[in-house]
Amino acid sequence: RRVDVSPADQPKEPGHLVADFDGIIEDILVRRGTAAVSSGDAVCKGDILIYGWQGDQALAADGIVTAKVWGEGYGECALREEWTEPSGNEVISIGLKVDDGSFLHLAGAQESPYENYSVSEETESMLTWRKTWPTVEIVVRNISELVTIVNEYSAEESQIIARERAEENAYANLLQLLGKDEDAEITIIDLDGDPSRAHVVLETQMEIGVYSPLTEEKLSL
Repeated sequence: RRVDVSPADQPKEPGHLVADFDGIIEDILVRRGTAAVSSGDAVCKGDILIYGWQGDQALAADGIVTAKVWGEGYGECALREEWTEPSGNEVISIGLKVDDGSFLHLAGAQESPYENYSVSEETESMLTWRKTWPTVEIVVRNISELVTIVNEYSAEESQIIARERAEENAYANLLQLLGKDEDAEITIIDLDGDPSRAHVVLETQMEIGVYSPLTEEKLSL
């Protein structure tokens, strides 16, 4: 009876097990091949962890190599922050736009009633009966009012917010690096004694070895 073998279980050509991330080696278990690193070694992405040979025999290296890896992030929060955001007030303007660039206002607000605002447009082409007629579009403009928000913080509040933002950035960077969710031990370091800035390092332990097929010539290097 025919049995299909998954790609992961197919026999592999000789190759090394290499690091998929930068890190510090925690533990190494060699199933096939020869260990190239030991506990406590610092490795960079692409470094060989397990050589693809054993004695004089070339083979596909296999094993489990765990290491500590890190993600870091920076956060800032000035004592005074200012930004704009929509107030919820908006008006609509409707008109016709011709392909020569002219615009004919039909209904709604002819101009913005707000001092600060943003504009979004939706257009829809009108059907013309003759090919020689200009192209006409119906334009609906949504004009939204923007208001200025100002927050003032004490030095202590600024430091707390900066740390929170740095943690969020570091965690996002670590998850992007790992490609999955992992438990992480958090270490917080303030930069330059400035209460408005923070630097956060997230640390976690994971398996970092990936198989990298190589030719016999490269295996002998």
